[in-house]
Parts: sequence; C-alpha cells; structure tokens
Amino acid sequence: MVKTLFLFLFSNRVDTYINAISYAYDEMEIKAVRLVYVKGTKIGLKDDTQASAVFTEIWSRLQELAEKTNGIYKQINERLLDRQLIPIEYSSLKISLGRLFKLHGGPRNCIIDLTSASKVASIDVFTVCFALGIKSIHTFELGLPFDPKSPDKFLYHALSKSEYSYTCLSITPPVRSSQSSLVRKSSLLWYVGCVALVVMVVSLYILVNLGPNSSFVQFLNLTAAVIGLASPALALLEQRREH
Repeated sequence: MVKTLFLFLFSNRVDTYINAISYAYDEMEIKAVRLVYVKGTKIGLKDDTQASAVFTEIWSRLQELAEKTNGIYKQINERLLDRQLIPIEYSSLKISLGRLFKLHGGPRNCIIDLTSASKVASIDVFTVCFALGIKSIHTFELGLPFDPKSPDKFLYHALSKSEYSYTCLSITPPVRSSQSSLVRKSSLLWYVGCVALVVMVVSLYILVNLGPNSSFVQFLNLTAAVIGLASPALALLEQRREH
C-alpha cells in the first residue's frame, strides 16, 4: 500500500504546503497527497470556494517552481499526480478521519501534516489522529526568521537541513511520557479486573453447588468487594506517585 500525505488546509499561505509536500516526497516516499479541508471551524479557510482556490494555487505554484528549477519540484510535478481535495465536517471529525485513514491503508500508511494549523485546530486534529492510532503526525518549522520580502529563500530547495525541522509531534518527550503513564495504569487496572472476574466466576459456581449460606461463598463475595474498591484506589495512588 502506498504512503499518503494528509495536509490539513487552515491557511492560504501556499509556500507552507509546498515545503511540507517537498519534504515528505523527498524523505518519506509518499505517492499520494490529500489536502483535507475541515468545514465548520471558526478559524482557517472560510468556505469550499476558498479551499478549492488554495488547492489550485498550491499546484500552480509547484508547477511554476518546477519550471524555474530542475530539481525536487519538477519530480513532484511529474510523478506525484495522485492529488485530491477532501472536505470533511468538524462536527464528525473522528468518524470522517477514521474512514479516510482506513480507505488509505490504515495508520501505517498515513502521514499527517499540521504545519498550517493554528493552535486550537492542531490540538483537535492531533488528538483525533492519535486516538485513531496515527503515529506519524508532523509539522514543518523554519529555524530562522521569515522575510516576506524574499519568500523564495525560505522554500525547501533553498534551505539547508539546519534551517528547518520536520518534527514528529507524536514522539516528543511529553507525549511519550503521557502515553507510557496511560499504558501503565491500563495494565494495572486490567490485571485487577481479571482477578475480579475470576473471583466472580468461582463465587457463582460455588453458590450454585453449596448455596448462599456457605462461608466460602461469603469469603469470595468479600474478596470481590475488596477488589472492586481497590481498583480506583490503585489508580489514584499510581497517579499521585507520578506527580
């Protein structure tokens, strides 16, 4: 299955998308691009017409650069032909993205780019994508101040590797630390739950065979109650220990 780059459209700054597409093509071997326009947000592009205009402008700009330089842009213009603009509703963000990622081969084949997204939008999209199992969530960042008078100097082909970064947001230290904490808590509660289930099954079996007045049944019921109380207590203690 081919790798697909999902670029989220929240801005009309075309060169931002050019840099992200160029890096992903050059370093991540993408074969398709999906520009995703999230409808119904208070920020970003106004409507379908503007989103369509930005989509067209991106590829026009790429063609212009391909004619000026005989490098990465020409390759993209000639080989990266699987391009689509996909509008989705903000109100059904998780459902729509889930279907979209499944259609394109699942989490392993999907690369998310949030370069153009504002803080609020990027948090929403990042959270949904991460919950859907996407680990390749990136942003292209310049390492030097942007000069609007010389925009071409800040394009991918003109930048050295020390002048930009393509950061994977899902593997930053804070995200990894939080993920590890959730896994530890989930494992602990899973073990407690399994023990409680075993106790319940044994208790029911003995109840049927020995009756409700059996001292052993009463002991098991007490044990199950203790385990039920212990589950949230263990989670709370683990949380306090980490902080």
